[in-house]
Amino acid sequence: MNPATKAVALLAAVFFTSISLSASTGIEIKEEKLKDSAVDLIYVLGNNLRRFIAESKNETITGRYFVDKQLIKEGQLDSGGYKELVQKISTLVTPHRQPANDALCRTPFKVFLRVGNDTQRLTGCRSSGYGSIFSRITRDAEFLLYSKK
Repeated sequence: MNPATKAVALLAAVFFTSISLSASTGIEIKEEKLKDSAVDLIYVLGNNLRRFIAESKNETITGRYFVDKQLIKEGQLDSGGYKELVQKISTLVTPHRQPANDALCRTPFKVFLRVGNDTQRLTGCRSSGYGSIFSRITRDAEFLLYSKK
């Protein structure tokens, strides 16, 4: 293996290791704070603008899924699944993360997480390193909405 190939392989290994390690860290979300929280995922997939919104008020957790601003699905979410989703999103929007340079991005995304009075946000590109983590989060969010309680 030539030195350039070794360098690329080493960089790729470091990059993917840092993503998997960062996915395991995050803010511990307490149960009582989840009673007043919200998640908002906005992203482009294909030619469509998609949006997933989940809100928790007191004991009720509702989710809504939009495609091109048209409501596709609305329903109640499982509280355990919602807590897991919020935890995963908190790992993505931790304060030390820097937003991706999405000036040339064809598949941008925005994440908003509100827990109590604290709001965190992240913008990025699905083709960046955060994109794979974001894709898993959107998959889990949609599954949570479409699964039975």
